[in-house]
Amino acid sequence: MKRLLLMFSLAGLTACSSQGQRAQEAVTAALPAVETIEFRGLANYPGAVVCGDYRSIQRYGDTPGFKPFIFRAGQADVLPTAQDITVFCSEDPAAALYALTGIQTRPTAGNALRKIAEDLGRLQAALDDYYNDVATYPQTDPGLESLLRPIGSLRRAGRFREGGYLDTIPLDPWQRPYRYSAPEFAGSRQPPSLLTLGADDAPGGEGENADVSLNELHYLQHLLKMSGP
Repeated sequence: MKRLLLMFSLAGLTACSSQGQRAQEAVTAALPAVETIEFRGLANYPGAVVCGDYRSIQRYGDTPGFKPFIFRAGQADVLPTAQDITVFCSEDPAAALYALTGIQTRPTAGNALRKIAEDLGRLQAALDDYYNDVATYPQTDPGLESLLRPIGSLRRAGRFREGGYLDTIPLDPWQRPYRYSAPEFAGSRQPPSLLTLGADDAPGGEGENADVSLNELHYLQHLLKMSGP
């Protein structure tokens, strides 16, 4: 049975915190090949997020140093990116996201940002379903149209889902197509590029002119959920 050694900073959570306990359990479940796990510096952040460090002792004695984790939406990320830590492990995640990307979620950017988040979420799910069936993402040309009907050799392969993966391809809030590019290596599980360039239809920008891509989707979903309907 795994042993959990709990080490808390004064600014962190107490051992009796239910949120902290759930975070520890989730991290432990995500690391099935370890015997002992130590935690330190656990702290709560807005949106029911817990951040901290863990150190796992492997079954064969290998003991790496402390590594960061993020617990949110009931799941533990034991390999967060530096940008994930900057946004989620912040007392003001909206300000952190704005500083990194120019995306303004406060005051709420209204229906445009919510539509972008909804569209990107639907497109990401459809692209993942397509990949699971076809073992590759759509090519850059014809792009997202490949989600509607089988194109080229897929007409004969029989792997394309009957009825397609979407009824229609959504447009961004400014009635322009989302920009799609396939991964560099065909068949790679590396995610494709999918984004809107914002109201000005130009790279970069802030506020409504900011670019929003799949890379920022999980931040948008988190912050929009925090702000309510």
